[in-house]
Amino acid sequence: MSEMWKTSRERLFEFLNEGEGEYHVKEIMRQLEYKNIEALIDDFNFIARKIKQESKRILIKPPKCLNCGYNVKLNSGELRIPSKCPKCHEERFELPIIKIENK
Repeated sequence: MSEMWKTSRERLFEFLNEGEGEYHVKEIMRQLEYKNIEALIDDFNFIARKIKQESKRILIKPPKCLNCGYNVKLNSGELRIPSKCPKCHEERFELPIIKIENK
């Protein structure tokens, strides 16, 4: 299928499934031309199970508050970025890094 006709989820799946490595969320947004981080997070959470079925392991370095250093807890490997730090209520976070490995 032509790259032009693929959905954002299809392009993200191919990008993450084609090999191993670490990917910063900003890098993925730039390379796959995502307009906002929420769309990327929704697509990633949707395709994560499919990536795991392809004999891949997903590791996520969680977001960290830039003010107090609090690491956000991620439930069941779901990618998320809170609007405010639960500890200091700051709104600035270091964005997560996604690492894909073969099992």
